[in-house]
Amino acid sequence: MLRTAIKYALAGSALGVVCFVCGGVEEHVQGGGTVSLRKRCARKAREAQPVSNPARTQSILFAAIREVESGGEDTASGDFGESLGPYQISRAYWSDAVEYGGVDWSYDDLVWSRRHCRQIMLWYWTRYGARTDEERARMHVAGPYGPQKDSTLPYWLKVRTLLLKGVSHAEN
Repeated sequence: MLRTAIKYALAGSALGVVCFVCGGVEEHVQGGGTVSLRKRCARKAREAQPVSNPARTQSILFAAIREVESGGEDTASGDFGESLGPYQISRAYWSDAVEYGGVDWSYDDLVWSRRHCRQIMLWYWTRYGARTDEERARMHVAGPYGPQKDSTLPYWLKVRTLLLKGVSHAEN
């Protein structure tokens, strides 16, 4: 199996490798002159090493989600016309967010606007308590309970891959 990996520093004297294919982590810990190797499943790896980084700008997360959702096309239509725009936002998602934001923004007119959609996403994530990039991405694709659904893990791994690569283009 082809593996693409990125190295990152762990706490202490450890070095880990994250597999972009499965999301698993190989951790090499040196202690007392010995090296032990532990493999963890994707879920354990996420819990131990969340990708969310306060220093990363939100524009990279938005760009990653946009790339996964629409391939960067602002006029994209998916889910048989139920999700629209650069971030593939549904009418129900939009309604939840504008209610929380206290505005009366037209879905039909503004779902094509990156700027408006980004604000919608921020309100939605705040309303439902998303705290990490993973929770935000999984909530974006499957609603308030998305972070608890196993079916959203492949989506998160796609977004995470783009986040780790820094995405080829940031949001404007």
